[in-house]
Order: sequence, then C-alpha cells, then structure tokens
Amino acid sequence: MSSNLVSLTDEKELIDLLAQNFPIIIHFHASWAELSLRSKDVISALSRKNSSVKFVTIDADSFPDIVEAYNVEFVPSTLFVIGKALINSTTASSPTEINSFVSASLSNQLPSQKANTNGSISSNTMSNSSSEYKVSSASISSETKISLNQRLEKLINEKPVMVFIKGTPNVPRCGFSKKLINILKSNHISFGSFDILTDEDVRQGLKEFSNWPTFPQLYISGELIGGIDIVQEMIDNDEFIESIPASSISS
Repeated sequence: MSSNLVSLTDEKELIDLLAQNFPIIIHFHASWAELSLRSKDVISALSRKNSSVKFVTIDADSFPDIVEAYNVEFVPSTLFVIGKALINSTTASSPTEINSFVSASLSNQLPSQKANTNGSISSNTMSNSSSEYKVSSASISSETKISLNQRLEKLINEKPVMVFIKGTPNVPRCGFSKKLINILKSNHISFGSFDILTDEDVRQGLKEFSNWPTFPQLYISGELIGGIDIVQEMIDNDEFIESIPASSISS
C-alpha cells in the first residue's frame, strides 16, 4: 500500500488528517457496490503517482456518521477536501473520469466553488448534522410545515409496512437500505417504499417529523420502528415478525 494511502479504520484518523489542512482525496466504497470496488483500485493506483495529496478510502457501511456528514448519497463517491472544506466531489466510477477528477483537483483547474463546510467532521458528527438542519428548518413558514407534515403523515400510512430508503427496492443506493430490503423480502413481507433521494423536502422533513436523523426508516402501522440497527435488534430478540401485521406477510 502506498504511504500516502489510508484505508480508514477509525474516525479519529480522518479528524486528525483534516486538522492538518492538507489536500485529501476521500473515496467512499462498499462491498455491495461492485463499481466502487473497481474505482477503489483506481484510487490506490493514483496514490502511488501523486505524493502531493493524501488519499483516504472509506467503507461507507462502516462509517455511517461520516457518510451523513458529507451527504454522500451514492457509492462510489470521491471527494476533494482541504481541511474541513469540501471543495468538490464526483460519483464517477470509470478510471478515466476519476483520473480526470483527481488531476483537475490537484492542478487547481476545478470550476471555482465556494468551500462547503457542511462536510466538516467532528467527534459529535450526528449532533452537528441535526443542529444544522434545525437552523435551516426554522426559516420554513408554519403553514408550509403543516402542509409538509400532512404529506409525510400520508406517506407513512400509505402501506401497513412502509420504508423510506435511499434508492428503490430493486436498486438500493446504500448498504443499510439494501440490508433492510433484504430482510423484508426474505421474510415475505409486503411493503411500500419511498426513495428519499428524489425529494429533499421529504428527506429533511422526515428527520424532524419523526425525530430520527438517519435513513433507512421503517414504519409499521404508521409508527416509526427505526433504522437497520433497531430492526436487527428486534430480529435477535424474536420480536420483529410479531410486530408485522399478519396481512402484510405472505405464506
């Protein structure tokens, strides 16, 4: 492995690297996304050719807080950061496109962009993300909020079992969404779904409406159950199937 290539094993590693205000290429990959594994090899090769920048590869499933902080919606995703500022990003997966992105980043030929500090990482990443959302939502009029909440209520109750995920059941866009869908399908559970990547109002509004900052979110009979960790805990305690309405389970 190249000396300037870091395969992240602890969030503190990234925090320490960001504190150095050094140019960093961050690449998100996942075992379930074949394209990301190929692009990870491209990043590894690039790290051996470019000593002027640090390369960090991150397993998206292992570091959900970092994924949320940088608003990573697709895997693979490659980011160019300097310190806490997110300069630019790409979801390209081909070697040519990733090479071009890295080359442009390092030669300072990217289009001029305002640094985005929403991608800053801290030891309490999730609380920071939540507080940022609360500030932005304060500008929404009470009438608009009421209308959005009515829409969310309707979506949540669209089916007895309802999931809000990144992507679709056939093409999930994150590992946690894929795992939840697989659990429902393997237990022959009929469910409705909503792709939060297609509607930012629903995505942000649901976080506040249900007081749950991450996705996927599972609802049963209109009540929030939680995310994949809660579902897995229920499975381990033999409580999950019992919580599903009988009409939603096919024999």
